[in-house]
Amino acid sequence: MSTTVLITGANRGVGKSLTSIYLQRPSHIVVAAVRDVKSQSSLELSNLPKAVDSKLVLVKIDATSDTDAEDAASTLKQEIDHLDILIANAGLCIYNEPTHKGELKTFRDQLEINFLGPVKLFKAFYDLLQAAKEPKFIGITSMIGSTSMIQYNGPLNLAGYGTSKSALTHFVRRTHYENEWLVATSIHPGIVSDTDMGSTAVEVYGPAAKGDLTSETSAQRIVLLTDEVTRKSVEETDGFLGPDGAKIPF
Repeated sequence: MSTTVLITGANRGVGKSLTSIYLQRPSHIVVAAVRDVKSQSSLELSNLPKAVDSKLVLVKIDATSDTDAEDAASTLKQEIDHLDILIANAGLCIYNEPTHKGELKTFRDQLEINFLGPVKLFKAFYDLLQAAKEPKFIGITSMIGSTSMIQYNGPLNLAGYGTSKSALTHFVRRTHYENEWLVATSIHPGIVSDTDMGSTAVEVYGPAAKGDLTSETSAQRIVLLTDEVTRKSVEETDGFLGPDGAKIPF
C-alpha cells in the first residue's frame, strides 16, 4: 500500500524540498498543495524525479480560503483512502513595527495563514488521517513562537509572526492529546537561507541574519524527525522540536 503525504506551500522553499524528498521514496503518493496550480513554480513540480510507484498529485489549497481544504479533501477521496502524513508548511512572515505600532492587518494576515490555515487543513483531512495506520500531523512552526524565549530568540518586531506560530504550536499540541490515534508535533525548520523569508531577514537585519541551513537540509531534517516521532516522544518533548530534534520550550 502506498504512503500518502500532503504538503502545503509545496512549490517553493522548504515545501518544495519536502515534496522532492518524499517523491524519491518508493510507493509514495505526494499531494502538493499550492495556492495556484497553474503557476510556473507549481507546474514545474511535475519534473521532480520520482521513485518506483511514486507519483505527484497537485491540488489547490490557499490558506486564506475557507473552502479550499475541504474541496481538495473531497476531490482526493476519489483517489486515496487514507492520509499518512499531513505537513502544514505554508506560512507568512511580516516584519512589523513594535507591538504598539503594528498594523492590525499584518496580525490578521499572519494569523489567517500561519494558524487558521492549518486548523482548516486538519479539519478537512481528519477522516483521511483517521483512516491511516499510523497517521502524523506536522505543523511547521518557529522558535519565534516560543513564549518562554521571547527575550532570547531574535528580533523583537515579529509580534504578529510569533503570535501566529505560538497559536499553531498550541493547536498542534492540543490536537495530539485530543486524538489518541494520532501523532502530532510542531517542528521549527531552522533559520533557512535560501527562502523568501530568509532573504528578507538579511535585507532587514543585515548579513548576520543569514540562515545556516538550506531548504534541502532543513527539509531532510524535518523528514527524519517525522519518520522518528512517536506518541511517547511527543509527550517527552511537549511536541515542539528544533531541526536537530531538541526540545524547544514553549
